[in-house]
Amino acid sequence: MSEKAGYENRESKRSDREEGSAVVEFVLIATPLFLPALLFFMAMQNTAMEEIRVQNLARQTVRAFVTADSVTQGHQRIKYVLDRYSEIESKNQKRYGFTYNLSCGGERCLTPGSRVKI
Repeated sequence: MSEKAGYENRESKRSDREEGSAVVEFVLIATPLFLPALLFFMAMQNTAMEEIRVQNLARQTVRAFVTADSVTQGHQRIKYVLDRYSEIESKNQKRYGFTYNLSCGGERCLTPGSRVKI
């Protein structure tokens, strides 16, 4: 009977080792598969965040423009907003250079109800 108990004990240890090696095999096989997916999702998240930042910047510049008293002051405000954004975002990095186009039809940009696109 002790011989049978010894055999069962060895089988139990072998089963534990096989279970442990299955986990190691899974990790070794799954890591190269999950890593590219993780990198892809991180890149997508960064792209989405940049798009949100640009949309917010465009919204802020248009708001600064349409609340101005004149078209000239509106352009000055846009330049100010873009310069502040460039300063904030470019800490320890290169500075951004912005160009913009407004479409609204000249002086009518500042009349109530007009549509302004940047």
